[in-house]
Amino acid sequence: MERYLKHTYMSDAAPLFQFKDGSPLAAKDFRALLGSHLVRMGVNPRWYNTHSFRIGVATAAAKAGFPATKVMELGRWCSRAFETYVRFSPTHPSAAAAMARV
Repeated sequence: MERYLKHTYMSDAAPLFQFKDGSPLAAKDFRALLGSHLVRMGVNPRWYNTHSFRIGVATAAAKAGFPATKVMELGRWCSRAFETYVRFSPTHPSAAAAMARV
């Protein structure tokens, strides 16, 4: 990922996964690439899907103590639906603090 980010132009509004011309990778293309790379690594692609990334972002941001509004922005949520994606105990101090800040 570090190598990818080093060679990719990124602005605050740019999609994380994009073609060299800056156009976003379509969801179907991303799913196909994800599946093929998982198979190459010997991982069952049924264990992961594109929502795995939404779960990861919501969980990492909440653990890091990001305010709920920032977590919502990162995942393009318009509600507190992100809370269903966070994958650690809601009693964790960082998670509770992040979810309380709106």
